[in-house]
Amino acid sequence: MNGEPNNTSTGGDRPRRKRHVATRVISMFFRVIIPVVVLGGGIAACVYFITTAPKAEQKPRSREAQLVNVTTVRRGNYRVVVRAMGTVIPSKRITLQPRVSGQLTEVSGKFVPGGRFDEGETIVKVDREDYDLIVKQRSADVVRAKHDLKIELGQQVIAKREFELMKTTSSGASDDGVDRDLMLRKPQLELAYAAVDAAGAALDKANLDLKRTTITAPFNAVIIDKQQVDLGSQVSPASQIAVLADTDEFWVLASVPVSSLERISIPEGSNPPEGSAVRIFNKTSWSASDYRTGRVVGLLSTLETRGRLARVLVSVRDPLCLKPRAPKLPRLDKLLLGMYVSLEVVGKEIENVIRIERTSLRDNDTVWVFSKGGLLDIRKVEVEWRDPEVVYVRAGLEEGQRIVTSDLAIRVSGALLKINAPASRPASRPGEL
Repeated sequence: MNGEPNNTSTGGDRPRRKRHVATRVISMFFRVIIPVVVLGGGIAACVYFITTAPKAEQKPRSREAQLVNVTTVRRGNYRVVVRAMGTVIPSKRITLQPRVSGQLTEVSGKFVPGGRFDEGETIVKVDREDYDLIVKQRSADVVRAKHDLKIELGQQVIAKREFELMKTTSSGASDDGVDRDLMLRKPQLELAYAAVDAAGAALDKANLDLKRTTITAPFNAVIIDKQQVDLGSQVSPASQIAVLADTDEFWVLASVPVSSLERISIPEGSNPPEGSAVRIFNKTSWSASDYRTGRVVGLLSTLETRGRLARVLVSVRDPLCLKPRAPKLPRLDKLLLGMYVSLEVVGKEIENVIRIERTSLRDNDTVWVFSKGGLLDIRKVEVEWRDPEVVYVRAGLEEGQRIVTSDLAIRVSGALLKINAPASRPASRPGEL
């Protein structure tokens, strides 16, 4: 029995192996094949949905126009305005000094800083008693000289008769060696006449000194400085008693760029033309609309030290508003010496230019033109003259063109623009008015 093969055990392993193989196949089916099938089905579904999904129609991107304000430009002739700053100075300024020595016996009540005097009005008087005495002495000298002259004229008659008598008694005799002028007393007569003239000149000088004891204003003046002199003070021709300034006219010493001089009319030569008109403002003391008027009267030959600016003189009549005015005329503001003011000098005329606002001139001297079709045209222009408010364009713009005056978010040539129409009018389409 022991020697026979064990067929029972061998036959029992085969079913188990088959079951094991089947289990592995089933496991592989669920682990590999089913996921692959599911994945493939998902991919197929995705492909299907992608290929069969509705597609959005692509439309061209719309260009949005920018709303702008525009103005139409016109060519014309304009007078430029040169803006400057200046200081008020006196047109006439003198130091008042006596012409004679003596004690002050009379002083005007207006002899104080700021006191005003009319031309010829008495300011102070010097003691005149000594000068009265000198006038009397010189008058007596004139009388004496005239008396001596009359005596000498009588002597002339006697000398002439003696000379004629001598010629008659010595007829035929030669008068060689005889000084005719001495015999007729001509040197004595000339001396008598000279004495009269000298006495008269001395009298005139005495009267002049007497007149000079009264010191008057040489013109309509205001006292801008007074020395320490008063009633009873002793003065001499070396004494400086006050500084006067003319009240009929003040000057404004204005500083302007050298390049602006060609635009300003400045009187020059023997028969100069009238200088440029000037408007004078003082924003710190006057209202913004108030101004005084003046005229350019001259140009200084030196430049300002700091800014290297040219300096012109502007004349202002009646700066202190002392002269009466008609009731209908506007009130004038006073100009005070030392006041710092701003000026607008009306310059020469510029022909055939376009005037635009300074804010409409863009970087690098360009302007924004509203061209045909409502497109932005960034254009370079040639500027003839510019000031803080306006610019005068010589070339680069044409008559009737429209320029953009408002700001832009997109500043590229060809950008679409639309004019900002008033509320009462319907909005325009791009490129239309």
